[in-house]
Amino acid sequence: MPVTLPIATRLAELYRTGGTNELARGIGDWAATHRTADLITRLFDAATLTIDSAAVKLHITEREDVFRARGHGERDVLETFVGALESDDVVWDIGANIGTYALLAAQCGAQVHAFEPGDNARDRLRANAALNDLAPTIHDYALADEDGTATLSHESRSGVRELTDGAGDPVQTRRGDGLELPSPDIVKIDVEGAELAVLEGLGDRLRDCRRCFVEVHDAADQQAVTERLERRGFEVSAPFERRILQAEREERDR
Repeated sequence: MPVTLPIATRLAELYRTGGTNELARGIGDWAATHRTADLITRLFDAATLTIDSAAVKLHITEREDVFRARGHGERDVLETFVGALESDDVVWDIGANIGTYALLAAQCGAQVHAFEPGDNARDRLRANAALNDLAPTIHDYALADEDGTATLSHESRSGVRELTDGAGDPVQTRRGDGLELPSPDIVKIDVEGAELAVLEGLGDRLRDCRRCFVEVHDAADQQAVTERLERRGFEVSAPFERRILQAEREERDR
């Protein structure tokens, strides 16, 4: 993979003058004063995330991308997500960020609709899709409980933004049940506290959905989301390391 300057030049010089021993010493010295993720970010422009038989490349532009490419903290969720996919599934990735879930689903043959209102994250999602020669349908609005506009907060860390009453950028909001799109078989929701609004707006679009993955942020949020999904006929569990709920329904309402 391509290596960025100037650290690449320094490492090449160490190898030229001292071979592998000197190269190893140089990397060790650098790692002693920098985090490993920083080193990887400086060395590589992309890394591959492999989950079961699915593998996607992700551009590495900041430290958080290194952890995403490792599946750090959510590999169990990603494995369950990929294992649940069927090749003809329709997947709605709501809060797609840079595309980890959306691209894995597309790689497995699913028809993917990725919803990401944040312009920076959405641009990076498009770049990652192109890197993998995949073509998920990318939507630039936020899903919510009403059609209109809202304010998306400024980024607090890599790609993380939320609907807010404070400062930010205006974005369009849409109800999921009003979209002229095929209903989802699999839904993943990661919307930084707006989960209930998204579920409310999905309405009957969940009728054909057999599995949902919903990130929640505290006990009260978890209880409210669980109750909402159970009323829609799902069995809800929290089997993962992260606070992500899994809602399953074997029989689809047709």
